[in-house]
Amino acid sequence: MRITTAVVIATAALALSACSTTRGPGEDGYRLPGAGPASNEEFEKMKGHLEQNARSSTAKATAEKAVASDVKPGVITIGHVGSLREVDPAAMSDFYKKSYLASAEKWHLGAAPAMSESEFTSSIAGYTGITTWNIPGFIARRTTAVVLKTDVPLIDFPGKFSASFWGTTGDLVAARSNPDGLFFVTSVLCKESATDYKACSEQFTRGNFDANTGVELENDLSQKVDGNRIDVTTFKAVPKI
Repeated sequence: MRITTAVVIATAALALSACSTTRGPGEDGYRLPGAGPASNEEFEKMKGHLEQNARSSTAKATAEKAVASDVKPGVITIGHVGSLREVDPAAMSDFYKKSYLASAEKWHLGAAPAMSESEFTSSIAGYTGITTWNIPGFIARRTTAVVLKTDVPLIDFPGKFSASFWGTTGDLVAARSNPDGLFFVTSVLCKESATDYKACSEQFTRGNFDANTGVELENDLSQKVDGNRIDVTTFKAVPKI
């Protein structure tokens, strides 16, 4: 099911390293963004891994007579949504400046953001988290994401209490990073409430993947040794040979 965009308010680096070991009321284990890796050197190294993958993909695209400039660095995240946390409209401007804009500037210093403040403040409903790995009830790795108002009816979110205390999750979704280095939820892959959910979910594997090559990524965005691979168009897992 295609849906309109939901923007992750964290750089790819922060999102992929946001592993929560604690939960409390109203948190779902989420960490609101606005910070990045420990140092600029570390951040640049992580970004460099994606750029290298993009260059590799560009070379292949050129050989196949595709437009090389269309190949850009990026990440695809596949996982389950947590509860929806609404943001007070009065606080939306600060949320944009301190979270979205601050993170976008770390991804491309000096460049204008892909989403303006007016677009952001008029379109979002709140934020959620995409769980890419977890041990139910104990620990989970999540990507914090903002959800657009138009997308709320299309996604089944768990309740705040069950998500906070038991780690309950909802629909399986796919998210792709944008030019700001921030994620956009592009598809609901499997409805948690559907009778065929188990069969549907078996076609996918949770995790973080390079948006050009489909290879699974480590937390530092380097390629994972003997990791999984996905089709970057359908998001389905590619069988290992």
